[in-house]
Amino acid sequence: MDFPFRIPGTTEPEITISRSALGNVSVHVNGQQLKRRGRGLRYDIPLPDGTATELEVTGQWRGLKAKVNGVETALEPPVSPIYVLLIFLPLALVAVGGLIGGLVGVFTSMANMVISRRRLAAPLKLAAMVSVVAVGIAVWFVVCVRDLAIAEGRDRRLPERGHARRAGGLGYRSAQPPTRGLRDGA
Repeated sequence: MDFPFRIPGTTEPEITISRSALGNVSVHVNGQQLKRRGRGLRYDIPLPDGTATELEVTGQWRGLKAKVNGVETALEPPVSPIYVLLIFLPLALVAVGGLIGGLVGVFTSMANMVISRRRLAAPLKLAAMVSVVAVGIAVWFVVCVRDLAIAEGRDRRLPERGHARRAGGLGYRSAQPPTRGLRDGA
């Protein structure tokens, strides 16, 4: 999402504050990206007269705000704490579901972050975010059940007893007994 911004009381420079789906913030002045100064989201904005002023971007998770010369300007509507919880809740799938849960959790969190920034009525936004979490959990569950069924299916095809050996060291099992030498008497 891109947010156009003007320093209060000026007409130039043209400032654009961008946020990616993962929450990374970047600032562009007249089309050129600026580098952050220090640890926070602080940028030196060049002014037309040759001087510079500091722009500080805050509220990365609760609604972006730009602060210049002591004046704070909201760039997007504030995000309620319940929405922030629903953004990060799917990441709990990492603890429960490992790599698959982590992948599903990241994509679900990204979807919820986008929904939380939309201008929707609160009940509709809440319903959409809860639905996204439910769909994410359902996708994780279906993938895990499918993988478990595949793993159990492989186990059922193996003989209960008998000769099983690894073929070529690739982890495949064969139900045929190992053979020595050549067949057919050669």
